[in-house]
Amino acid sequence: MSAHIGRRISKTESDRDVYRLLEVPAPGGGDQVSIRVSGLPNMDIALALYDGREQLLASRDDGGVGQPEQLFAHRVRSPVYVVVSEARGATSIALPTENVSDEYRLTVTLERAEPQVESEPNDTASDAATVSAGPGVAGWLERRDDVDLYRFSGTSGRYHLTVTGADKLPVRLRRGSDELGSREASVTLAPGDVISVARADRLRPREQDLPATDQRYRLAITPSN
Repeated sequence: MSAHIGRRISKTESDRDVYRLLEVPAPGGGDQVSIRVSGLPNMDIALALYDGREQLLASRDDGGVGQPEQLFAHRVRSPVYVVVSEARGATSIALPTENVSDEYRLTVTLERAEPQVESEPNDTASDAATVSAGPGVAGWLERRDDVDLYRFSGTSGRYHLTVTGADKLPVRLRRGSDELGSREASVTLAPGDVISVARADRLRPREQDLPATDQRYRLAITPSN
């Protein structure tokens, strides 16, 4: 749907739009929500996802003025709400921005998780997804500090790791704390080893676009001869 971030609520609070997803995720798990909101030419947009108890599940504010925000494949198992607002720092003294002429576009999808697609959150070792040798797993790195962790479940041996897709995405590969380079590496893996795929441009200035935030990469693991 389309809407405006219009008249401010007060001198310190911007307008904000709250949406309830009509579709209810399966209570037993296995559903993922993805959200996209387009940018506004004079405003830094922020995006937040809440559950029915008003607990924050995820937020995005990685783009600057005029840039979109997105959140992909976040695990949900209860009713959820989406909030679109202006991004404002806690110490901001400027009046909230108003825009009654330009619309943003919000898209929310609810889907069943696919075995070969990442499921957020997966940026801690306890949340790491299982991956084995083969075609691997697909995912997104849509925020500046995003990192996707995968726990190897195959047999011990020498393997070749490759990251394909999202060609303009700067990638940083690791096994545990060991740096492996960018998109390709040969490495010894044992069951339980954690492989991380992260952005290599997290220090990029906020006024510069983050490339490939909406493009999917694929991590493949194949035995090395």
